[in-house]
Amino acid sequence: EYVTAVDFSVRPFKLWTGFPAGFDLQQFEQLTPELSRQLVEQVKINQPTYLADSVIISTGAVSKMIGVPGEQEFLGRGVSTCAVCDAAFYKDKVTYVVGGGDSAMEDTLALTKFAQSVTVIHRRDQFKASKIMQERVLNHPKVKVMWNSAPLEIKGADQVTSLVVKTQTDQGEQIQELPTDGV
Repeated sequence: EYVTAVDFSVRPFKLWTGFPAGFDLQQFEQLTPELSRQLVEQVKINQPTYLADSVIISTGAVSKMIGVPGEQEFLGRGVSTCAVCDAAFYKDKVTYVVGGGDSAMEDTLALTKFAQSVTVIHRRDQFKASKIMQERVLNHPKVKVMWNSAPLEIKGADQVTSLVVKTQTDQGEQIQELPTDGV
């Protein structure tokens, strides 16, 4: 069964609702195995110290950056590294996703729930993503794909306004500036 990142992250909260132990979402300072009790962890969160039978550690992930001019400048102002997290900000907007793996496909599908359109920019002529993810993206009416393409620059003033893209065609290289609200 395919599960989106959003569904996966919400599922534990739904399961824990109603249990007496509950959950506490915190950033901790120190995690120490408690040797006097079997399978118990001691977690120091500023103050106080908690004892728990289990601890879920969510370390996050490092996003891949594409390294084009404007990317860092507009991070959080039209450039997102987590479309699943930020999709709602792009309601009725024109968006672009860069990549061809499962993460790019998942971000694309998340954006289709909110964005006016989603264009996937991919440097090759086929995706690396799993077959099921490719099919979902390629068959979605809001999605277009720019094959053999790569971003060159992200432009804007206070927010992203356009994306400069290079596309390799049979006639040579084509460079175009595309209006957008998000990358």
